[in-house]
Amino acid sequence: MRLISLELGNHSSIHGLRQLIEKVVGKPQAVCPILWTKVIHQPGWSGDYVPIEEVRVLQEEIRGLWGGAHKNALMASTEFYAHPANFFPKLQEIVDASLQVGKPIAFD
Repeated sequence: MRLISLELGNHSSIHGLRQLIEKVVGKPQAVCPILWTKVIHQPGWSGDYVPIEEVRVLQEEIRGLWGGAHKNALMASTEFYAHPANFFPKLQEIVDASLQVGKPIAFD
């Protein structure tokens, strides 16, 4: 049973988002390790998941990037395919649903 199903992007948009985040934060593996290694890692998502214990950490990473000091720099991107406004709100919705029911996030 699926609680929620949203498309976060295709290979090109995720690759562009990775480049943008790396440019803005410098060392994303230190700033947003769950996002970097489990959500937007290369080459794809199929079969990957974020355990419920890590979903709260992911929520904080999203807040730090999208709700914090990095948001303006991320929004300044002129590359539409990598634009975070297409990604972060959807990911937050997935995280909220996961936390609401206490289940992991799975990607297919």
